[in-house]
Amino acid sequence: MKKIHLTILFLLFGVFNISAQFYISTPPGYQELDPYTEVELEIIVTHTDAFEAGAYEVDLESLESEASWITEVTPSTFTLNGFDAKGSFKLGGICPHLTEGFQNFSVTVLNHNGITNSCVVVFYVTKYYGIEDYISCSYPITFSEQTELSITAEFHDEYPYSPLIGWNLNIKLFTTQGEEYDYVDINSSNTNNTNIWEFVTPDLPENLLFQRNSEGQIMGILTVSALEQYYANTTNYLIGILKEPDQPTVYLNPTGGSTIELLYTNTGGTNYLIYYDIDPGPPYNGTGLTQGDSPIEVGNLTSFQLDGVQECTQYYIAVKASNDQGTSDYSIEKQISVFEVPNSLPIYYHFEDYNLVEDYTFENNHYFIGNTVIQSGATVIMNGGYIYFEEDSKVIIEPGGKLIINGTTLTSPCDQYWQGIQVWGISSEHQYPDANGDYLQGYLELNNGAIIENAITAVDLYNPEGNNSTGGIVYANDAIFRNNARSIHALNYSNFDPQYPEIEKDYFSNFKDCTFEITLDYLGDETFYKHVDLASVKGIRFVACDFSSVLVTGVSQYSAGIAAYSAGFSVFASCTTNDIPCSEYKKCTFSGFYNAIYAGSTNSNTFNVNRAIFENNTYGIRLVGVNNPIVLSSEFHIGANEADGDECEGKGLLAAGCGISLTNSIGFAIEENKFYKATGAPPGNYIGVKLSSCPSENDVIYRNEFNGISVGIQAEGINRSGNDETGITYCCNQNDDNNYDFYVADNSIVGSYMGWYDNPSGNTLSSNAQV
Repeated sequence: MKKIHLTILFLLFGVFNISAQFYISTPPGYQELDPYTEVELEIIVTHTDAFEAGAYEVDLESLESEASWITEVTPSTFTLNGFDAKGSFKLGGICPHLTEGFQNFSVTVLNHNGITNSCVVVFYVTKYYGIEDYISCSYPITFSEQTELSITAEFHDEYPYSPLIGWNLNIKLFTTQGEEYDYVDINSSNTNNTNIWEFVTPDLPENLLFQRNSEGQIMGILTVSALEQYYANTTNYLIGILKEPDQPTVYLNPTGGSTIELLYTNTGGTNYLIYYDIDPGPPYNGTGLTQGDSPIEVGNLTSFQLDGVQECTQYYIAVKASNDQGTSDYSIEKQISVFEVPNSLPIYYHFEDYNLVEDYTFENNHYFIGNTVIQSGATVIMNGGYIYFEEDSKVIIEPGGKLIINGTTLTSPCDQYWQGIQVWGISSEHQYPDANGDYLQGYLELNNGAIIENAITAVDLYNPEGNNSTGGIVYANDAIFRNNARSIHALNYSNFDPQYPEIEKDYFSNFKDCTFEITLDYLGDETFYKHVDLASVKGIRFVACDFSSVLVTGVSQYSAGIAAYSAGFSVFASCTTNDIPCSEYKKCTFSGFYNAIYAGSTNSNTFNVNRAIFENNTYGIRLVGVNNPIVLSSEFHIGANEADGDECEGKGLLAAGCGISLTNSIGFAIEENKFYKATGAPPGNYIGVKLSSCPSENDVIYRNEFNGISVGIQAEGINRSGNDETGITYCCNQNDDNNYDFYVADNSIVGSYMGWYDNPSGNTLSSNAQV
């Protein structure tokens, strides 16, 4: 480092002034300074007061703002005695790397009387270190992994000179994600102006993808640096690393009923080959597309259109890339089928799992190949259009997530099933919302004609593959569940009020004005057993809903509308007028089932059916071991029993169909219901109410109507609790045109007292009934 000692007399504002009591004199001229040079400036002050000593102080704060590179002021205070007395102070520091040319800064001195003088120091900064210096280099433009390289560099140093303290060689690559990767980084302590690097190039990491040039080479920047004491001179060169292409990434974009556009990343190939087939996995030996049989060679194009694709045919597509170094592996296989949509709008395809962590709204048509996952805190809305799912795809609503479906159809393409919606819960948590309307459980809402069809299970209210995941919530209003192997599945959950956790509350899931149906278009590859499957839950409500099934391929002869196992639920009508009391209702309907409603119980959960219509079911309601059920004001049009064969041997009659069947059940209310044989039903045995071994204390079948059926009420087994004063009795029931009004099978009993002379039973009998 050069050290310059200067005595500088200030050029500006140096004025003799007695009243000022001091002045600063400066010689003319300026000094040239090199950057990074140590400088020492001496400033001379002359005292002009002949009678007293004078104290002086350098204004350090002002000097700091003017020239922060001045780091030493010696001394910063001093005293001068007598007229023309002279003193000095020195300023020291390292001249910074300033812009070349004239520079200045001011210095202020304060005397003991508060008088100040300010002066400007002027100097000239010479050119930077490194200006006009350069490096020449011999290097390979292209090379491969594990190649012996020799790179020579020479440093050309121009004035001002600076000692060379070392060298650096760096080769930097860039990933396709925009990140830097140091492929080679070698330091050398050689202080000569010539340096040679000899080394073997390393292997590239297999877990990273790098940017390529048009020749398929991995692009890099080779940087050589000559490190001076004050400056680093560098030079950069573009290089290419020779390597076979990386595995391409493929994107598919169906653009019409028979066309697929392929887009794939440039991974270093100069030629691309498109493979396809209708079976998964290599070898891909597909035929029949307009552009030719598999593989199709497309040169260096990174997009290509395939024509002649057959509708609803599953195609499996993969791409390879090649260059003069070799050929890549197959891309990850993509599968796709094309199909038409009823609204004729484009379909947006999603080929991977789709994770939604924030609020989002889907509109128009979509096709999901993977799973759609709605994470906690996200509210997802589906507004209109058709949303299709691949065979193994499903929607997962995690605890705390919400899905709202408004008028959207969720289905599968090309006559195949999909997995349906899973609403995950937390079994130990309640179902009450917080102040913001958010739930701890997963939450599903269906409105305005939303449709779920062709699902294995349309809505699972838990995670079938997880533990302690029950308690998912669903609210459906004006929704359709069509041709699902099962529509609703809820199990093993007890809701509670967080303020009173010891009290079980109803399950927070309701269905209003919904349709549950199996039609002639049922796919049939999965067996349909029941629309609604409930186990060990309490209080799910069905209001003004329609349940129906037809007996087609894939539908069990023993199908059910609602099947409940130790589960409580209710089936109600909704009032369609403003009258009080209501004069018209929209009722729940059940048609075409073996068991329209089946309930079996080992606990206290029970059910309530009010104002429902049962049309052409083998059993309208069938109970086994359920206590305290309620069936009121409903109609039963009893259908034939074709599932159980011919139980009336030699008579050409089918086994019995039944409006309500109770087995081992007590505490029931069966009141004000009407029982008929279904219109068009074949000859057979049609029973209104069937009792089997119900150990009742005092249950009454009350004010029902039985019209035109085989048996109004049939009793089998012991239907009392033990003595003659207990048992099931019949009161105020109306019978008309039945074969038997009341039938007690052999060795069977019911209550002994069916009214008395002062308290008649009120039952009426069919005029032609058999005795």
